[in-house]
Amino acid sequence: MAAKSIALAAPVQQPEYKILFARAEKFATADKPTDQTDQQALILYQQVISILSKTGTDAPFLLKACINTGAFLQVLNRPKEAITYFTKAFEVKNITLSIPDSAIFRPLIYCGNSYYQQDKLDSAEIFYNRAKVIAEKYPQINEVERLYNTLGVIAYSGGNYTKSIPYYERAISTLESRGNIENSLMVSYKSNLASAYRKLKRYNDALKLYQQALQLHEQTDKLLHNIGSVYLAMGESRLAISYLKQVNYQDQKKLNDLGKASLQLHDFNGALSYLKQAESINTQKNHDHKNSDHGITLKYLGDVLVAQKQMEQGLIYYQQSINNLLLDFQSNDIYANPDNFNTVFNSAELLDVLSSKAAALESLYTQNHRIKDLDAALKTYLSFYKLADHVERFYENDEARYLISNRKYALHQQPIDLCLQLYRLTHNKNYIEEAYRLDEENKASTLALYLEQSKLKVKSGISPMLLKQEIDLKANITRLTLQASGQTDSLALLKLKRTVNDEVIKLVSVQQQVNQQTGFSQFNSHSDNVSLISIQKIIPEQGAILSYHLSKQYVLCFVITKNTFNFFTSTTPADFQASVKSTYLLAQNKTGNNNKQMRAIGQSLYSKLIKQAEPFIKDKKDLMIIPDDELNYLPFELLINNKAKSLLKQFTITYNYSCTILLGNNAAQAKHPGSLGMAPFDEKIAGSEWASLPASKQEIEAMGGYLLFGPKATKQAFVDAAHQFGTIHLATHAYANDKNPDQSFIVFYPSSNNTDINYKLFQPEIYNLKLDKTRLVMLSACESGTGELVNGEGLMSLSRAFSYAGCNNIVASMWKADDNATAYIAKKFHTYLKKGFTITRALQQAKLDYLNDDHIPSTQKLPAYWTHMRLIGGFEKQHDHHRFIIYMLLIAAIFLIAMIIISRNRIKRNRTYNQG
Repeated sequence: MAAKSIALAAPVQQPEYKILFARAEKFATADKPTDQTDQQALILYQQVISILSKTGTDAPFLLKACINTGAFLQVLNRPKEAITYFTKAFEVKNITLSIPDSAIFRPLIYCGNSYYQQDKLDSAEIFYNRAKVIAEKYPQINEVERLYNTLGVIAYSGGNYTKSIPYYERAISTLESRGNIENSLMVSYKSNLASAYRKLKRYNDALKLYQQALQLHEQTDKLLHNIGSVYLAMGESRLAISYLKQVNYQDQKKLNDLGKASLQLHDFNGALSYLKQAESINTQKNHDHKNSDHGITLKYLGDVLVAQKQMEQGLIYYQQSINNLLLDFQSNDIYANPDNFNTVFNSAELLDVLSSKAAALESLYTQNHRIKDLDAALKTYLSFYKLADHVERFYENDEARYLISNRKYALHQQPIDLCLQLYRLTHNKNYIEEAYRLDEENKASTLALYLEQSKLKVKSGISPMLLKQEIDLKANITRLTLQASGQTDSLALLKLKRTVNDEVIKLVSVQQQVNQQTGFSQFNSHSDNVSLISIQKIIPEQGAILSYHLSKQYVLCFVITKNTFNFFTSTTPADFQASVKSTYLLAQNKTGNNNKQMRAIGQSLYSKLIKQAEPFIKDKKDLMIIPDDELNYLPFELLINNKAKSLLKQFTITYNYSCTILLGNNAAQAKHPGSLGMAPFDEKIAGSEWASLPASKQEIEAMGGYLLFGPKATKQAFVDAAHQFGTIHLATHAYANDKNPDQSFIVFYPSSNNTDINYKLFQPEIYNLKLDKTRLVMLSACESGTGELVNGEGLMSLSRAFSYAGCNNIVASMWKADDNATAYIAKKFHTYLKKGFTITRALQQAKLDYLNDDHIPSTQKLPAYWTHMRLIGGFEKQHDHHRFIIYMLLIAAIFLIAMIIISRNRIKRNRTYNQG
């Protein structure tokens, strides 16, 4: 048998560039890297790129080489050089049509990261957004979780911790779905999510995540550091130090935290030691380049010196800290403050420094009594507010804006006190006007921004499809969130939560497009737009605004009329705010006779809140009340002067959230005609938990228009029809949830499918209605005007939700009302509206009619029966009904005279004819 010969194939010789690339990768991933191995890796990478660029062959491999070179330079913390190679990768892709878009997903993220490392956020976002487009096109693309984590980091760095959370959660859920989970990535993503929780003061949630991450035995030092940071934020300084000392590395962040913890324990020497070490590391690492970690070190050094009463030295450190936290600001003058924040990156830290600097300047004044130090403190607070406004405009949702609003509110008292003090020292009324503007900063700023943004959307010609997409996403998120609130199955709840996150991420993307098209973030702060002149232009001759600011020691009231601006202060006892709240509770009492007690309280409050305004409003008829904090609960109609005359009998009274919103309300806009009235419970519903409201039928019948009763008064019918009517009256039940405003609701007719979402209109759902062409919404429903009191924002009520929806005038109930009394007032109210009365005048007269009606027993004239109805709205022009009647009579008289003349002429002609 002939032997078979076996031919052995010669080994395939790899191209030189692939051999060089393999060697480069080996050096780049060395177990024990050195400067030499790093340099050798870069030389080999560059040789590969040079060969392929010259030959023009194997474009996909050239793309890979460029990406890996850039990524390696990022690891070496050389982002500027890395960008050069990522840019080369994009060029290769552009000239090679066979390379798919998905191939540049990673380099887009990496390039964005390189710009991010250089604090060039705008440039970074350009590349992240390009990567998002590819991720939407290829949902299963590898490493998409890196993009979501990075977007979370971007939001976090900008101080928008709320926005960062859905991105981090999406990164975690995407990684979990991969199967083989890379623990190092999971630890990073969970750690980032926990950090966002820490910033939102959700400390227990943060600690739970960090402890979970520790079980993966990755990045242990970083996790211990973060746990220490949580305890530091909680004020548990000793516990924080115990965790921080377990961390094996030594960097600026750790030393800063140790310095802060020592400062909290008043260990000034220890704090200085840690912070000086941080300074030393910064000098070695960054030389004289600005960076945020060094800015924080300098801030804490300033804190140490200020705590030791060394104000001027502390202020020098604060100034250097500002220089490091703001790229394009450089001044060593402690009296200089930034006013342009376009390059701000660490906004939260910069806000901290500015507030500390302002307080230090105040303390410096107490040492040397130089007015310029007091004035400088005020100017620093104004810089703080300008930065807060700047940041607020870049946030896409109210939840994130509330965080900034809370920060502003925490400092709202000091600058107003400074204005009053400077006025007393200088008699310069500009300081009082500044106090007015500062007060406006802290009144419903989130609502004001939302309404301003809504108006811009109408004016800027945005694509209707984009706006519809925004509306649909908001509605879907609201629906899913409400479903989740009633879900008890943990797996179903997790699924709902992930779906909500996906929708939120889509919504953020849409809202960013909307903001870009409207240019919303480029506009001035809302308080800058509300000058005294602009607000005085909309005040009628017979009108006046009383805008209140409530502190723990005094009430400040700005009295604004068409031609004057005045103010007064009134000292208050320590329990004043509590007594206002107790007045609100007492006014709801329907049993016994508390008229005498209420009169005494009304006179006392009048002396504090109105008495000093009398010279400025003595010839006025219409008062616009802009309350503050607990004053939001107070029915001002109850206040009584020393002649025993209530405010109700002297003035019409309207309430509003702020002058800013009042000015926006005054913008001329055509309103829909027609009225919509709904009374779901005009008759008893068998088996329903909701009581019948038989008088509700009379309420809406007095209004007329399109009326829906009982089974026809459904939630869906309201949502479908509301935007088509100029006047809406809902005579039904409502519930205000003080703990969770989003769970407040208005009740419609219960459907056969009797789930909450089908017949209860929840507060977030009202936000999504479009009522900008609705003149008036009347909610004769219990508790529609009350809710949780949020500092600086007011009552988070159902009526406020209708303001969000665009309606300028809302009549709401502040507590559980009497059905018959409410029906009486509502019927009279609509009668007077038909006669041409303004809304506020109609409501005043309806209440007076109720009190003057001899058929109503005195026991039912207690404040509980009539003061609950409150108008939140703007100034309206009085329709002069009498002038209209005179005009019609004049036309009739002219017509009659004409007919007489014609008749006489006929008679005369007839006589002439007969004589002829």
